Amino acid sequence: MHRHRIVIEPGTADLRYWRELWEHRGLLLFLAWRDVLVRYKQTAIGILWGLLRPAITIGAMGFIGWLFGAEVPQERRA
Repeated sequence: MHRHRIVIEPGTADLRYWRELWEHRGLLLFLAWRDVLVRYKQTAIGILWGLLRPAITIGAMGFIGWLFGAEVPQERRA
């Protein structure tokens, strides 16, 4: 039985990570697309819900801010 020695050098793992990620980008895109389809498959408006939900949240926060008279602070330059 042969004994193998693995040497991890500093800085090489990061480069290899990005290279392998780029080589397998098709798999990454497929898995991401599948995740989006599964997440929004049962909603009535589908993937549009992923864009509509944050817009509704921003609108609600804006309305609450308006209701309480909140203002965005202005940057003052001397």
